[in-house]
Amino acid sequence: MGTRSLTYFKTGHKAKDGRTMACFYRQYDGYPSGHGLELAEFLTPFTIVNGYSDGMKAGKYANGTGCLAAQAIVHFKKDIGGIYMQATDEPADCGQDYEYHVYPDHIQVFECYSPRKCIFTGSWDRLLAFCKESTD
Repeated sequence: MGTRSLTYFKTGHKAKDGRTMACFYRQYDGYPSGHGLELAEFLTPFTIVNGYSDGMKAGKYANGTGCLAAQAIVHFKKDIGGIYMQATDEPADCGQDYEYHVYPDHIQVFECYSPRKCIFTGSWDRLLAFCKESTD
């Protein structure tokens, strides 16, 4: 049985602001030292912009959260299975063990065991350090 996770991409800067643009389900390796680390490595080089110009490249810039979510799907979806698009309704119940809520300027990680609790809130680069510590 895998460690399942959901990754939400949000437009606002707080849980009550904005909307959920996209969500994907990962069937295995959803723990912080697995998916969390891979997600942090993916997010850390990005700058979110509002409008873009020539010379800005995918993988470094995203024109808002929708663009970031689309680039994340391209990055993570490599084969049949494993990663699935999920309805953006919250709360979702896919038997997930972890949830990653990606905002334009930070991320929150939730452990979904009873009781559900937030185990990390911070910048994408701080998430990288947090997830690397989880592997030690």
